[in-house]
Amino acid sequence: MGNKKPITPEQRKAAQKRLAILAGIAVTLLVINFVYQIWHRYAAPAPASTPLTQVKCQLDQHPCSVILPNNRAIELSIEPKPLSVGKPATFSVKLARLAAEKVSFYLLPLGVKDPQRQVLEATEKNGIYQAQTTLPENKLPNQQWMIMVVVKTANETVGVPFKFGAPLK
Repeated sequence: MGNKKPITPEQRKAAQKRLAILAGIAVTLLVINFVYQIWHRYAAPAPASTPLTQVKCQLDQHPCSVILPNNRAIELSIEPKPLSVGKPATFSVKLARLAAEKVSFYLLPLGVKDPQRQVLEATEKNGIYQAQTTLPENKLPNQQWMIMVVVKTANETVGVPFKFGAPLK
């Protein structure tokens, strides 16, 4: 079979030592992966944002509230009532158990081609966050709108969509 030299006991021990080191590294990596998987599944922090919740109420008639996890709440109201296009409207938000760093409103007409989104930054006074805008002329007889209230806290960003209608004039 050729000129193969026999393996010496020192070579055999060196090969076994290298094999043991490689096996130890493989086992260590498997244990690290297992620990990470368990930690990630059971002890990882909650996601950085709370999922959206669709609120069903008559925002154009009365304030609407949504209860979030941990008994936190967002209440939105619009003034004046009845709401009409071409006139100023004030959007007000009251928060319960949410320490907001910033509150924004995203206003979007529904069912319109190429909708113009308005972004309104709220100002805070006495615990109530408000922003004012004028609803543009409606393209539809009973235009539906969506307003997304976005509350940014130190730990998360919470977004809640509300729908409301505004008559043609």
